Amino acid sequence: MDTMRELHKTLSEAARLLYAEMSEEELERALPQLNVDQKILLAKRDRLPEKIALLLASDPSSEVRISLAGRQDLPQRVMKVLLSDPCFAVRRRLARRRDLPVEAQLALANDWNHFVLWELASNRNLFPVAQRALVLRGDYEVWGELLENPALSAEAKDLLFGLSGYQLPLGHP
Repeated sequence: MDTMRELHKTLSEAARLLYAEMSEEELERALPQLNVDQKILLAKRDRLPEKIALLLASDPSSEVRISLAGRQDLPQRVMKVLLSDPCFAVRRRLARRRDLPVEAQLALANDWNHFVLWELASNRNLFPVAQRALVLRGDYEVWGELLENPALSAEAKDLLFGLSGYQLPLGHP
């Protein structure tokens, strides 16, 4: 019976975090008492105030920050914080976003983590300037991901083949 009460309490709290009308001040006061799962739910809340999103962007749990990075309506200030997140999985989640601004793509193109670079290289909405930045890194594995990207620009292909020394067979378009 206690388990059912706990489950009901947990579900009620989850519903409150996701759907209840709460002011920014109420959310900010509730934040310190929330556990990781509740913060993940809060990060998915519709109409999350930017101030709360900024607080979640500095949460100690990378799971909370990863959830936040996946929001469709992520404010630019929050994205800027997450671009320099110490956890590569947060930056990797940002790299797969289809709405990633060119400045964010360029920042991620200079990332040290291969998982972030591979995710960015496979992003079909990768701007040509970010494609170029990834080619110029000189990383063969990243080049492989770029070559599999159907959105790779002609300029990036030419640059890639020029740097690698690879030549297309005669008669190839």
